[in-house]
Amino acid sequence: MALLAASVPAAAQTAASAAEWRTIAPENLLVIDTAKGRVLVELEPRMAPLAVARVRTLADQGFYDGLKFHRVLEGFMAQTGDPLGTGAGGSDLPDIAGEFQFRRGRDLGFVNLITAPTGQLGIAGSMPILTQPDAQMMVTADFKTAGQALFCPGVAGMARNQDPDSANSQFFLMSGANDSLNGLYTPFGRVVAGLDVVR
Repeated sequence: MALLAASVPAAAQTAASAAEWRTIAPENLLVIDTAKGRVLVELEPRMAPLAVARVRTLADQGFYDGLKFHRVLEGFMAQTGDPLGTGAGGSDLPDIAGEFQFRRGRDLGFVNLITAPTGQLGIAGSMPILTQPDAQMMVTADFKTAGQALFCPGVAGMARNQDPDSANSQFFLMSGANDSLNGLYTPFGRVVAGLDVVR
C-alpha cells in the first residue's frame, strides 16, 4: 500500500458529467494493491486528522506493504494492518485517540440530502455524515456544529481493542453498512474505486 502521488477523480455512485467530478488531493489518496485488484481510498483529514496522519506515516514507511487482510467478514468488512496477521499486532508507534465526532463548519463542502428535526444527513467529500442542523452554527462559539461520519459501504475505519483510544495501525474497509460502529470507531476515509474488490 502506498500513497499515490497523482490525482484521480472520485468515483461516483451514478454516471456524472466531467464537470461534476472533483480531483482528490494526492496526499489524501491511499492506494491498496491486493491479489484481487486495486482499491483507492480517499483520506479525510478534516474529520479524522490523527488517523489520517497515522495511515499516511505508516504507508510512507512501507509498513503496510505485503500485509494480508487477516479478518474478512462477508457483507461487513475486511481488516488489515497487523504485521502478525492475528489481529493482535500493531506498529511501534503509540496508540492514537478515537475521533468519533468532528466540528463541521460551512467550509466543509457539505451536501445536505435529508433534513430532520434532529439533524442533517448528507455527504462531505466522499464521506457520508450526520450533523447538527446548519442553524446550530449561529449559537456556537466556533460557528460550527457536531458531525459524525457514518459506517456505510466503502468507509475506512481504524480498528482498536476495547479501549476507545487504542487505534494503532490496523484498519478496515466496510463492504456493507453497520450502524453499530457509528460513534465507536474512527472513520477516516472512503473507497472511491475498487469497492468490488473489497466486497
